[in-house]
This record gives sequence, structure tokens and C-alpha cells, in this order.
Amino acid sequence: IMSRERLYLFDTTLRDGGQAGGVTFSPRDKIAIVETLDGLGIHVLEAGCPGSTPADAAFFREFADREAAGRKLASSRLAAFTFTCKPGATPARDPLLKAAIASGAPIIVVCGKASATHVSEVLRTTPDENLRIVGESVAFCRTAGRRVIFDAEHFFDGFKCDQAYSLAVIDAAAAAGA
Repeated sequence: IMSRERLYLFDTTLRDGGQAGGVTFSPRDKIAIVETLDGLGIHVLEAGCPGSTPADAAFFREFADREAAGRKLASSRLAAFTFTCKPGATPARDPLLKAAIASGAPIIVVCGKASATHVSEVLRTTPDENLRIVGESVAFCRTAGRRVIFDAEHFFDGFKCDQAYSLAVIDAAAAAGA
């Protein structure tokens, strides 16, 4: 992640690393990893999807208790991962988005489709509906006071096929506050 002033390091070990076969992180394992990454100065730690697994929800609760006891991180900020709401739905009724906000994480990573092909074949919806759910999902998290990072899923494949649409998805997320 870059801004004009600074390069920010974003680590996905706690989410992506836990998806490998045979790998399971307990909440305590995750806290040990967080402490190590914080010591290395990593800025943003994507710590899991609290709405999809009980272990991720337990981690966020345990981490909140840890911070409440005064054991704060020196340089890292936690991010909760989630997806946009489903087509035809609203973010306020989406259990994954609500769980990400309830996690207390100061940053929420909202993943949404950035490929017109995936929008039609996987989400089975229209390009305009996808733009709506991207924008509304990001805005919902921003309204809850969270910083939002948009994960443009399949962006590069989508960009090869339909540059204008992939960029429109990024614009929708940015306009909503990502």
C-alpha cells in the first residue's frame, strides 16, 4: 500500500497462511504471529475473516481483551477481512460485513469482484449491481468509522479483458471511501 508520503507494508500471513492444507492457527498462535510482525514494523496485518470462522472471531475477541489490558501494538494495525454484500442485498443485513465491524478491527479489507467475467459467471449479476454492492459495502464500513482497504479480486485478469470495467470497480470503491 502506498501513499504519496510513505510505503505501507501489508501482511496476509494470518489469513492467507491459514488457508494452506494442514495449517491451523489458534487465537494464541495468531497473537504470537501478530507480536512478531509488529516487532518487524509491519503496518497492516490482515488477521482473518471474523464472520466466516469461529477461530477468527475468537482471535479478534482475545485481541480486544489484550489491548483493553494495555498490551497495545507498537507499529501494526489489525485488519478484518470480509466480502461485499451479495447481489440484491444490503450491507446492513450482511452477516460477514457486520462481523467485520463487530470485530473492532480499525481497518476492514473489503474484497469485491473487479472482473466483468467473474461478476457475470461467479456472482451471476450485472456489472452495475456489482458496482453498487462494492460502493455500498465500502461506505457501510466507512460509516462505522473504519478505514477500508479494497481488495480488487481478479483485477489483473479482468483488466486484460475489460479495462474500463475493472477501473470502474476501483473508482466505485474509492468514491465510497476506500
